[in-house]
Amino acid sequence: MQFISQNKKTKIISICDQINLKGEYAIDYLVTKDITNKYEKEISMLIKKLTSIFDLNGLNSVELISEKKKYFLIEINSRPGLGTNIVGKLNGGPFFSKKKKVLKKEILITKIIYANKSLTINQRMIKFFKKFCDSKKFSELPNLGDVIKVNQPLCLLHLSSKNIELLKKEMSSTTKLIKRIESMQNE
Repeated sequence: MQFISQNKKTKIISICDQINLKGEYAIDYLVTKDITNKYEKEISMLIKKLTSIFDLNGLNSVELISEKKKYFLIEINSRPGLGTNIVGKLNGGPFFSKKKKVLKKEILITKIIYANKSLTINQRMIKFFKKFCDSKKFSELPNLGDVIKVNQPLCLLHLSSKNIELLKKEMSSTTKLIKRIESMQNE
């Protein structure tokens, strides 16, 4: 969950589910979550308490696990973390704003794309990223000479749609993109 706090005031920007890779604790993607008014009130009260206790100011994120109507605090970050792109789209920027951007029930996803093999980013890969990795969909792209090890993040993919199945299909199509980049390792 991402929120802003300033002078003890808080504003929740987004609440997301964290989806892990199958059989692992590594994060696959974040997806925005629809919540009930009751849940929003409970979370708002919790965020206000955390803000007061830890004197939080600015953009923050909190990881919680809810189980049997109890909340377990995993961590507090004084930065938005993986949800940065989602925060920007929902809030029109990471700041207090009277205008709230409304995305007609769009589902937002930020997916971590992991390397399947060790890579040293070369000039051909950089050209490929510039040509095929639209800056609205991709972020945290590697730089020339970066060494990306197996199962380390290569970049982030940001998608939105009204349909979760379309998003899952588009996420799975990134496999071809990654294979193409990885094939450039020895070229």
